Amino acid sequence: MRLFVGAFAPPDVAAAIRGAVAGLAARVPVAEDIHLTLHFLGETDDAAVPGIAAALEREVARRSEVPLWIRGTGAFPDFERARVLWIGVEEAGAAGRLLDLARAVGNVESPWTPHLTVARPRRRGHLEVPEPFRALRFDLPWTLAEVHLAASSPAPEGSARYRSIARFRLRPESL
Repeated sequence: MRLFVGAFAPPDVAAAIRGAVAGLAARVPVAEDIHLTLHFLGETDDAAVPGIAAALEREVARRSEVPLWIRGTGAFPDFERARVLWIGVEEAGAAGRLLDLARAVGNVESPWTPHLTVARPRRRGHLEVPEPFRALRFDLPWTLAEVHLAASSPAPEGSARYRSIARFRLRPESL
């Protein structure tokens, strides 16, 4: 099965984002599928899942919740040749806990751009990025409190749907 480690956006954040991008001429995920990928595992043998879950449980349990802000927009590789449109994810403060969490669960990419993917082209090629998307401004808080081992499955029109296989709680942030 095709797996990733990530965090699903809270319903209020996901609904606000989905509402803002619903009119794009692109494949846009349903609100409950909007997520932050911490590490992409790809095709994984079913027999490996229990070991992966156990390792994630150990790593996640050692870390605290991460306060985040949803801000800004971007595109990969850039707005002129966009294959993916995204909304930015920033850590509140400069503690480095989000990057530490991503590295702990296997993400070693550098530089890493934390983001929520919100659109992909309907067909091969690039997306026309409308100015209203570039100008979108969010200032939405999100406390990342749990991490999921999730599977992606193909859906109609070339999109994917996601389901959580296992959920792991981060320690509540100390006051």
